[in-house]
Amino acid sequence: MNVKKKRSRSWQHASLQIRYRFLFALLFLSLFFFLPGTGYSTIITLTWDLNENSEDIAGYKVYTGTSAGTYGAEPVCYTDSNENSCAVSVSNDGKTHYYAVTAYNKAGLESDYSNEVSYKAPAALIKYTITSSSLSTYSTAADPTSGTGGSIYPSGSVTVSAGGTCTFQIRPSTGFKISRVLVDGINKGTPTSYTFSNVKANHTIVVLFSPE
Repeated sequence: MNVKKKRSRSWQHASLQIRYRFLFALLFLSLFFFLPGTGYSTIITLTWDLNENSEDIAGYKVYTGTSAGTYGAEPVCYTDSNENSCAVSVSNDGKTHYYAVTAYNKAGLESDYSNEVSYKAPAALIKYTITSSSLSTYSTAADPTSGTGGSIYPSGSVTVSAGGTCTFQIRPSTGFKISRVLVDGINKGTPTSYTFSNVKANHTIVVLFSPE
């Protein structure tokens, strides 16, 4: 990945008299969230002082990186000379993101970086689904659905946060017993409860009951 270090050049070599004002030391965060595919992101808004003392300024560029003082080679936002804010999408990756802004003139020359501000992104809240169901190995020709055999609680689809825990209770009906418990298709024997710990994927749990 190409990165840009803080510039040491000055516009004085180009005989330009552009006095660049610093980026505000405060990030104004909007409360807009969206789902871009695999995780949540946050929209933040950066603002800075306009330099109104030079007619040569063509606009501003915003740079970002995940290390203080080191930014990507390409800006994440461009603005015109009369715009002093920019909305940026930040992945909720739990990392600290650093930002700085530069001014550039009509000849394409660019100023040094402004002061730096940072934003600590939250970790995305990822959730998984555990689906439970119960079946009976017993039925009659007269009533194929008879003899449900018992229950599992909670039943149906349960949402669990990443790293979370969920316990299922299994209760056979009178005259029935637990035949087997299948977790993700694997036979786990005949427990009366089953706990999913440190959940990091979707799961299924199926309980089969049979007559005693």
